[in-house]
This record gives sequence, C-alpha cells and structure tokens, in this order.
Amino acid sequence: MRSCHVEEVVEYCQLETFSARCRHGDVVVMTTARFGRMRVGKCIDGSAFSDSIIKQDDRTIGCYADVLDYADRICSGKTACDIFVPNRDLLSTRPCVSQLTMYFEAAYSCVAGEFCRLVFSINLLRLLANSHLNKRSCSEY
Repeated sequence: MRSCHVEEVVEYCQLETFSARCRHGDVVVMTTARFGRMRVGKCIDGSAFSDSIIKQDDRTIGCYADVLDYADRICSGKTACDIFVPNRDLLSTRPCVSQLTMYFEAAYSCVAGEFCRLVFSINLLRLLANSHLNKRSCSEY
C-alpha cells in the first residue's frame, strides 16, 4: 500500500479557484480547509493595517471557520474537484466582519483509491460509534 503525500497549505484569494487533482487511480483526501482572514500574506496586504488595529480586533485578522467538512463533501473521494472563492457555502460560515475580504486555504493528499475506501470505511465506523468524523491527517490511519 502506498503512503500518503500531504500537500502544503495554500491560500486562494477572492476570485481564485482551489483545484485538487490526483493521477489516475488516486483520489483526493482533504487534510485542511479554512475560510476567513487567517493571517497577512498572499491574500491580505499587511501594509493596510497597523499592528495596533490587528491586535485590537480579532475579527480583522485571525478570524476563520474550519470548513473541512464542506471541502470533504466537495472533494474527498474524487479524482478532481474545484472550489471557487468565495461561494455561498463559504460565505455562510461568517467567520469575520462581513465587509472584509476573506480567503480560503486548503491542503489535500492524493491516496490510492483502495486505501481511500478503507479510510472512509473506518471513518464511517467512527462516525457511527462516536458521532464525529475526523480526517485531518492520513498518518492517523
């Protein structure tokens, strides 16, 4: 059985599209997905903020929603998927002040389809047993 390769977390700004692609026989397993204003970086220009503004209001920088469940529904178990930023589902999480521009950050792994079916079967059993599904990292399986 092949081991997982976890991609790095990448930022997707407004009007960009997150695209996950795996080679034939492999499927996507989402490992991280957040929507909001996690940090100053590619999508948020730090020159627009003073340190005092950032420290005073955590709804300006550092606010986000964990949207891994949403990304799983769209992408996990498929060979390819796309998530346009922003979209209604992401915006409905309302992690920050609504007038602010938010972005999406995500990472995924490509795993052998047979291995992925096993992982999803294990997770389904966990869900039924614990009422909680957690697919954060391939190494947990």
